[in-house]
Amino acid sequence: MDAALFAARRHAGQRAPLSGDPYVNHVIEVARRVAAAGADEALVAAAILHDVVEDTDATLRDVEERFGPAIAGIVAEVTDPSGLSEDRRRARQVEHAPRLSDAAKRLKLADKTANLLEVVRHGGDGARGAAYVEWGAAVGEGLRGVDPALEERFDEALAQARAVAGGAA
Repeated sequence: MDAALFAARRHAGQRAPLSGDPYVNHVIEVARRVAAAGADEALVAAAILHDVVEDTDATLRDVEERFGPAIAGIVAEVTDPSGLSEDRRRARQVEHAPRLSDAAKRLKLADKTANLLEVVRHGGDGARGAAYVEWGAAVGEGLRGVDPALEERFDEALAQARAVAGGAA
């Protein structure tokens, strides 16, 4: 619960790009997905916190001091370095995905699933939406082999997002 309060405070005022919903709803959705797949408390907390370093003024040190090195380590694995261009950030995620720990792969699968389902719920954005979906597919390929249930949900979301936004079949 402490992680949820921390994330809610840090993400206060932020909105999801497609839906306009409070951004904290996204991190709660990711945490719900990993919890439903049987994740332990540390991974659920990391899921709730997975965007606080990237998208707020919180630091990895803040996360480690408050939640410990195990949770901070998972958050660090899924946090993009600051200052990267959008193209470089996306390429890095594709390159980096196969090297993540199993816990970080599970979190990232849940995150990408939630993101793809946002495309399904709120529509694609033409060529840009199709490119986003295919980038998500490329990241997802590097996350395989750790959780068949999360992979199945990812594949279902990917198929639905491709149907909405276009892209590979």
